[in-house]
Amino acid sequence: MTWHVRAENLFLMGLMEETLLVFEENSARQIAMLPKAVLTTVDPARSFDPHQNFMTAPTGPDGKAPAITEFLQAMLDAAWKRGLRPSGFEGPQEIAAVRAHLSDMRKLAMGDKA
Repeated sequence: MTWHVRAENLFLMGLMEETLLVFEENSARQIAMLPKAVLTTVDPARSFDPHQNFMTAPTGPDGKAPAITEFLQAMLDAAWKRGLRPSGFEGPQEIAAVRAHLSDMRKLAMGDKA
């Protein structure tokens, strides 16, 4: 099974809206759509019934559920494609600075004074 997330503009349908499609595709290319999400008010002081949560799945040896990881990866990929980045993510400038710092540290470790 592979999760897919797509934001699609509905302008060609005459609507000034966008829709978010979330679906899972199996090896036979059949899809299972995630229906419209419904928010339910709950008492935060009470424990949550895991079967009422958005997604509950068996965990692997690392303690994480592969199905949830795959779903989150699809959501992250769609958000990244849209231009969203995690809070605190500095982007290419930060990566360039880290690489320059590592290069300087390598030179110091090798005894290069340049």
